[in-house]
Amino acid sequence: MSDQHHNFSSPQQGAAPRHFSSWSSFTSHLDSLGLFRMKPGLERMQAGIEKLGLSRNPEGRVHVVGTNGKGSSVAFLESIARAHGRTTGTFISPHFITPRERIRINGEMLTEGEWIALANRVYTTCPEIDFSYFELLTLIAMLAFEYAGVDMAIFEAGLGGTWDATSAFPHELTIMTPIGLDHETILGPDLATIAADKSGAITGGHVLCGRQDHDVVKIITSRAKAQGATLHLQDMHTSMRDGHPLFRHNGHELLVSPDTLGLKGPFQQDNAMLALLGWSIFTADKGWPFLPLKCKEGLARVQHPGRMQFIQGSPAFWLDGAHNQMGLQALEASLQAIHVIPDCMIFSCMEDKNILQCLEQVKRLCPRGHILVPQITDNERAVDAGHLATLLGDRAQACVNMETALNQVAGQEITVLICGSLYLLGEFFRIRPDGLALA
Repeated sequence: MSDQHHNFSSPQQGAAPRHFSSWSSFTSHLDSLGLFRMKPGLERMQAGIEKLGLSRNPEGRVHVVGTNGKGSSVAFLESIARAHGRTTGTFISPHFITPRERIRINGEMLTEGEWIALANRVYTTCPEIDFSYFELLTLIAMLAFEYAGVDMAIFEAGLGGTWDATSAFPHELTIMTPIGLDHETILGPDLATIAADKSGAITGGHVLCGRQDHDVVKIITSRAKAQGATLHLQDMHTSMRDGHPLFRHNGHELLVSPDTLGLKGPFQQDNAMLALLGWSIFTADKGWPFLPLKCKEGLARVQHPGRMQFIQGSPAFWLDGAHNQMGLQALEASLQAIHVIPDCMIFSCMEDKNILQCLEQVKRLCPRGHILVPQITDNERAVDAGHLATLLGDRAQACVNMETALNQVAGQEITVLICGSLYLLGEFFRIRPDGLALA
């Protein structure tokens, strides 16, 4: 994508000077907003949407909400849509190296110039609104997709659902991925409270419910009914054939096996099934074709770094963003399915995770080798590496940073598992940017 392709500059005559003149000035402003500094309420987003003239029509918008599998489900759905020749926009979080990773059109990041033009449009139009970090990025994504005229704009919720910035505008389709315990200090202490918060993102249209705890399904069903939304349960459109899930909807059938997917791990079959059902619902409303061969093409070519990603070398690395009970359980099953027993593990997470509940799961991922615990730097939410290493026991060793941990395994003919926070994976990719290119 180039600046010649999309004109994101403010069209207003006599507008105020641009707020930012360079990429560094924009990223400095983002740093000042604070990545983890949250502000309650949706009034800033709603005011911004109104002032910017962004359509409140939900047509073409997909909202992906849940605890685990959000990013992979977005990646599968986007890849299927693009395989069918549709123009796509995706907004995901977090990023590994640059915030530019969060917004893509047809899989391509916006240029720095396009980001600056969009940010200036926001602040020229809304100079009095004190947006948070995530609110600003959500509005920039909305503007980019509107200007580009994408056929399908897919927004991944950042945290929760009810008060997330991505919930400030209606969506044609809401996809609820598996909901589990995570961010309990913010969203609530138990599964029912967390599910209620996330289901608050449902405001009408179609709702696709992935595989959930029975009580979670009841909460989503109740919310969908109250909002007049049409509910679709993934399990109602899934059966088994030859040991693999078979997708069935609107007369379409497609067998989904691990070797047909671009993302590895048995749990990715569920994410792929969610994406297929989402595409089938969407196409039925639009009158677009559902082409099984194009679906297979999209599922096969999808890329999403840091999700059961393998990087060959000495050492060889497996990378995964599992950081909560549900994610760690899925990672353990995936490693067992491919018969991988790591010789060493690099693990760390955020301080707000329920670490005590996950300790045994973490240790089982690497049953014999060392567990290196690097300090995640420049991150106010990161757990103290020394404290986490003490909790993990004698096999664990705290490290100053990711570079120190990687130096300890450099050149060895071993397999190293790096998992935990996506911010930990981000530190790996800053040292090994080739890993992002290989994804």
